[in-house]
Amino acid sequence: MIKFEEAQRLILKKIKRLGRETVRIEEAMDRVLAEEIASDMDVPPFNKSAMDGYAFSHRQIKNVPAVLKVKSEIRAGEYEPDKLKKTECLKIMTGAPLPKRTDCVVKMEDIETLKNNYIKIMKKPSFGENVCFKGEDVQKGRIILRKGAVLRGPEVAVCAAVGKSKVQAYRRPKVPVLSTGDELVEPDKKVTFGKIRNSNGPMLIALLKKMGISPDYLGIVKDKEKNLICKIRKGLSSDIFIISGGVSVGDYDLVPAALEKCGVKKIFHKLAITPGKPLFFGQKGGHLIFGVPGNPVSTYLLFLTLIRLAINRMMGTTLNLNLRKGTVTSDYSQRPGRKRFVPAKIKMQGNRHTIYPLREYHGSADIISLVKADGFMIIPDSITFLEKNSSAEVFLW
Repeated sequence: MIKFEEAQRLILKKIKRLGRETVRIEEAMDRVLAEEIASDMDVPPFNKSAMDGYAFSHRQIKNVPAVLKVKSEIRAGEYEPDKLKKTECLKIMTGAPLPKRTDCVVKMEDIETLKNNYIKIMKKPSFGENVCFKGEDVQKGRIILRKGAVLRGPEVAVCAAVGKSKVQAYRRPKVPVLSTGDELVEPDKKVTFGKIRNSNGPMLIALLKKMGISPDYLGIVKDKEKNLICKIRKGLSSDIFIISGGVSVGDYDLVPAALEKCGVKKIFHKLAITPGKPLFFGQKGGHLIFGVPGNPVSTYLLFLTLIRLAINRMMGTTLNLNLRKGTVTSDYSQRPGRKRFVPAKIKMQGNRHTIYPLREYHGSADIISLVKADGFMIIPDSITFLEKNSSAEVFLW
């Protein structure tokens, strides 16, 4: 049995970043960039108006009020090739290119409209007023996105702005999910005496899909070694293989032995934590295997704290756990020896989190109670008693 921190270290030591693939930017949200993106042009590509108003050279106005004639109007996407006379200006819309020898835009609020296409300027303009100059955002050839950047909405827009309709991103892993247990039936089946519905399978599938992964669900396999080995061999063609149930020490916990017969090398089995102690982690070649307990609270915790971390590293992301400090609202006691993750309601009060451990929590099978929680209060393995109003670490989901 190893400590939680050692398990994290051993898992991350085995992680290798996956290869790259070409992705359309419309499908690249939350992907990790596997190349550097340089701008193919200046941004903006020309001097343009930052707002609706009137364009001219600031040198045309010596004193205010001043009167200019409106020669014509320029809208975004249009251009005025002719030069302006010293007594002229152009009505211009936001985003439209500034004509030659114009260097400022006076907004609508600072003019008075006169008859016969004349305007009176009430405020003396300055050079560059309400103008976005060519290349002020990005100059041609400059690196604007580095390898390893996570593509969010702004990054996708930036790629589009510099002509990158496709990008190189790190591949998402192939992750099959297998549920084990004679007692399990799928959620849409009728439950007969002695049976329970499979909650881990759908939960793991949903969590993986939230990460942008398309998992392969291998269904439920009965507690028979022959059947189990057949399913395991199918799952071992993946990057990460998650098996739910059958990893403890009971007579029908057949997964560790079946994995060994399939050539899987055990890295560790069992953690000094509660819940989630029976976790199995192994490897066969470049394929990693997680065997999680059948109890859903354990599986949820292990996925968020260890499996998700591994998947993110494979995809090129280095996200850490969302850990915070908080104040405990009631006394809490435990037996020493294991790091304990206690489901809790966690509220922000002032500049600090307040921790309310769930009172009606009945252990790692009690997934219904977990619905009321926002995270886990973390109790170190050496602590037997936490006094009310003392400080504790929390893991927020």
